[in-house]
Amino acid sequence: MGTHRAVIAEGYSAFEGRKWVRWTAKMRASFLDHLAATCNVKASAEFIGVDPVSVYALRRRDARFTEAWGEALALGYEMLETLLVG
Repeated sequence: MGTHRAVIAEGYSAFEGRKWVRWTAKMRASFLDHLAATCNVKASAEFIGVDPVSVYALRRRDARFTEAWGEALALGYEMLETLLVG
């Protein structure tokens, strides 16, 4: 059979195989918090129970989410740098 790709409709839903993902504000916030803490997209996606493909698709289509993603990574990098420098 063919493969299924994530498709975002205005950044709110994604089709993963046979499962629709409805992006809620809570899911976005949880993903971004976990991303800031870990700097790990795959782990952060798994933390909220979605495939990383869905998260990347949302990032491509939602400018505000993309901006928040960058801010979360910047915060995460800053925390890592602080830990390394002491």
